[in-house]
Amino acid sequence: MNPVVQLVSITLFRGKASDLPATLQWVSITVIAAIATSFLNRQFANTGSNLLFMAIVEVSIYSAFIYLMLRVNQKTERFMQVITGILGANAIIQLVAAPLFSSGVSIEELSLLTTLGLLLVSAWSFAISVVILRDALEFKLAPAILVTFGCQAATLIGLLLLFPITDLAA
Repeated sequence: MNPVVQLVSITLFRGKASDLPATLQWVSITVIAAIATSFLNRQFANTGSNLLFMAIVEVSIYSAFIYLMLRVNQKTERFMQVITGILGANAIIQLVAAPLFSSGVSIEELSLLTTLGLLLVSAWSFAISVVILRDALEFKLAPAILVTFGCQAATLIGLLLLFPITDLAA
């Protein structure tokens, strides 16, 4: 099956990351797609400067934490498929969410409907990561939720340390 179709299937909770090809080519494609969609959505949301660098750092930190979780659980051979699945599915989700990011208004001015849409997209993305990590780590649902939350929280903390928000005082 075509890997793009498989990624869409994963995004719809019908496929598994273990069915994806474990190749550097597909890892590279999904890393580039994740960086590009993250950059574009930040550009739409007008969230500051160094947007491309921030997108690269975000994908790198998140990927490193995923690798660390796989390493701790002695499942590093699954990294290529896991990262292809997570980043590829999240790139698709970010493309779907692009209209929500491109509204051109600040976070404070978002409508309730747009905010609800962004929350649903975030939950969808989180759920996909949970399912992929649950399968890869052979965990039950609760530990997979905690691992996913931990990886995402650590990534956010890393981004905030590297790119501090200075507009909060204004």
